[in-house]
Amino acid sequence: MIFIQCILLKVGLTYRSHGYDPDFLTPMPVFQLELTSRIPRRMSSAHAMKHETYWVGDWISSIKLISQDCFKLIHGYLSVGFILSLRLFDVYFQRPGHFWQWKDEKPYWVYIGSFMTLFGTCTLLFYSNTFYASIIGILGLFIESLLPLPQILLLNRLKSVENFKVILLLSWLGGDCIKISYLLYGTKDISIIFILAGLFQMSLDIYIAIQYIQFKYIYNQNNLDNDIPLQDKSLDDIVSSMLEKSAEV
Repeated sequence: MIFIQCILLKVGLTYRSHGYDPDFLTPMPVFQLELTSRIPRRMSSAHAMKHETYWVGDWISSIKLISQDCFKLIHGYLSVGFILSLRLFDVYFQRPGHFWQWKDEKPYWVYIGSFMTLFGTCTLLFYSNTFYASIIGILGLFIESLLPLPQILLLNRLKSVENFKVILLLSWLGGDCIKISYLLYGTKDISIIFILAGLFQMSLDIYIAIQYIQFKYIYNQNNLDNDIPLQDKSLDDIVSSMLEKSAEV
């Protein structure tokens, strides 16, 4: 499996656009700035000179106002954290350290080699430790269940399935069905974590199927260019559009 994945990585890097540069990607939004727009003005440090008082005339109303703002503050932290976490899977945003967005090929192989060396050494040292085995299993399930996320975000941004093969989607859904069937009926004493992870991944694949139907048969492809903001388009798309307009003139 590792050997096949390395071959796929090599093919992907070989046929990647020669003009690819992670510095052209959209910088990741700052957490504090995103949070400021989602929390009450009274609690925002950005408006320190214009804070409103929490005293509204009586204790009950004041405590109620404080409670509401605390709820909004917690909701703001959770929502911003969730959104920024999703953007780590969005290929249009710069990840910290350009992780897995490196311009050169060498960092990919260095990372894979380091990763294999680290976990290989840990496995040799703790192969009989059940806690270590559980951590590795849960970590693997968590990573595998999140694999459809980049595809979901990409399709949602492009609003097109032009180069997306339906056979790939069918293979994902078929694999999910086989895996869930095996976990439910093919084995005993299986941890609920395995079942939940499998169901979560299947739900993401089903969402991709919904996206495929939506963008293939429902979405108006003629208005695609008008629906995508300029900052969300790739550099190649912008240049191609400019060249086409110049040719028409």
